Amino acid sequence: MNSEQEPVAPLSWDETLESLRREAAAFEIGDAAAAEAYRLRFLSKKGEVTRLFEAFRALSGPEKKSVGQALNALRTEVEERWKQASAGTAQPPPARPPPPPPPISQLPSGVVAPGTPCP
Repeated sequence: MNSEQEPVAPLSWDETLESLRREAAAFEIGDAAAAEAYRLRFLSKKGEVTRLFEAFRALSGPEKKSVGQALNALRTEVEERWKQASAGTAQPPPARPPPPPPPISQLPSGVVAPGTPCP
């Protein structure tokens, strides 16, 4: 570090959460690929929100409750934005064909298999 530069003070929890909130809100989500990039950046196991929760675990004392509430609110906002963005890009699951009829040997007595002429 250069002696002319002053050390940068670490951000407070409020500043950190607000900064991440602004960053998530500014993230452009226009298609499925962008929605996935948003999810990876903020919500994945190595994402920003998860990273903050890991740092949050080290807190103790009175600050923990207020930070926890704010962090949960941030996570909810980020998740809701991702759900809304990905809802329009999600593909419905493929329709499954109906199961085939059971073999005649498995039908109860007196029941006629479909397509068989009635006696």
